[in-house]
This record gives sequence, structure tokens and C-alpha cells, in this order.
Amino acid sequence: MHPFWQSCVSDFQQELSPHQFNTWIKPLRFTLDGDGFTLTAPNRHVLQWVKERLLTRIEQNGEKYFARPIQLDLAMERWHRERREIGTPLEAEDTLRQRVIALRHWVAS
Repeated sequence: MHPFWQSCVSDFQQELSPHQFNTWIKPLRFTLDGDGFTLTAPNRHVLQWVKERLLTRIEQNGEKYFARPIQLDLAMERWHRERREIGTPLEAEDTLRQRVIALRHWVAS
């Protein structure tokens, strides 16, 4: 687990009830890909809960940790799995990136 995400998880574990932590935080996966940060949730309910309650705070903590502003992309599990299975051909990567951006806009609305 990335040290930044481990720090966030530790904070949330102390602040939330065990039930909340196990429901909303434990299923999340944090990935760092180059300069991009993605938080992957198993479903839209977890994704929405994190977006509404924690996204700004995680990004603020990330700005302190990485000494620069970060933008955390939110994704659902199936998009993350699909990306791993592609094997990184450039066209497929671009298509998937567009899907992730569309998902971010959908989540934001």
C-alpha cells in the first residue's frame, strides 16, 4: 500500500466506527500511475459516499504529502479491471481514459 494512502487509511480508521470503516474505506484501492492518482471503489454507492465526504480532504492531504496540488480520479472497480486487462496499446489506453473522464463527469453531476 502506498505510504500516502496508508496514512489516510490510518486516520480514517481512528475517526470512523469499525462498521463505517469496513463499509466505506476498506474496499477502496489507491493507485499512483505516473502523476495520476486514482481511488477505485467497488460500486457507485461507495464512490458517491467517498466523493461527498472525503474527496476534498484526501486531495488536501495529498497536496501536503506530495508538496503539490493533486487531483484524485475516482473510478469503479470494473473500469480499473478493464484497464489492467488492456495491456496498454495506445489506442485502447486513450479509449479507456475517455471512459474514465466520462465517469468522473457522471459522478460529479
